[in-house]
Amino acid sequence: MVAVLVVTAIAVCVLGVTAMTAQAQAAGARTSQQATDPSRDAEARGLFDAGRTAFEAGRYADALGYFTRAHELSARPALLFNIGTSHDRLRHDADALIAFEAYLQSVPDARNRAEVEARIALLREAVAERERERAADPGVGDGADSGETPEAERSSGRLFTWIAGGVALASAAVATWAWIDANSRYSDLEDGCYAMRGTCTDAEIDDSGVATRVTLTNVFGVVALVALAGAVTLFFLEAPDENDATAAHASIGVGLGRVELRGGF
Repeated sequence: MVAVLVVTAIAVCVLGVTAMTAQAQAAGARTSQQATDPSRDAEARGLFDAGRTAFEAGRYADALGYFTRAHELSARPALLFNIGTSHDRLRHDADALIAFEAYLQSVPDARNRAEVEARIALLREAVAERERERAADPGVGDGADSGETPEAERSSGRLFTWIAGGVALASAAVATWAWIDANSRYSDLEDGCYAMRGTCTDAEIDDSGVATRVTLTNVFGVVALVALAGAVTLFFLEAPDENDATAAHASIGVGLGRVELRGGF
């Protein structure tokens, strides 16, 4: 009886190992198929491009979704870097840390390893500090990992461009109104004193307000032109760096304590 039980146990173990091996082989086959399927790779490339566009526009939550889906389709380990960078911009410190660590584990010889390791060290300290705060005061929320994007992060990357453009539009609107009103008041003078006497006194011209409207037109016209020139200049100065879209690499720059997304699919 004991011998039968032993044989049965051995058979069960053999079957279990065989089943796990088959599952692992199937999973590996699926991963390999994902990595080599041209249609999936093309879709992943499109998602990557959409993610990069969203990131450069400051829409980090959208970029995260695109990069995540691209990674699911292509299984490219370099996309883990983009996912981590998006989490980092959204202040999801714990998720950014996981993604960056997975990136270095998948690409141990990454060219940007030193920079990513530096960011990982900062994220680990931030996560640890938050855990200490929670332990000291259970009422403290998740803060940066709450999933809510700070207002500053949601704003466009060309903030000053939009401000200058707004000033230009507002000034142009005031200048246009002043010009139309000046012409209207001048027409009133022509129909009044000019029509009756062929001339108008300085007092009548001053009372009409034509000179004031002309001054407003000139002042706000100049302001509009200067603001427009500033907006055009800022548009290019605030533009994010573009890298070769065909370069199959990912790199980072550490600025203001944050990892910057740069790279290609």
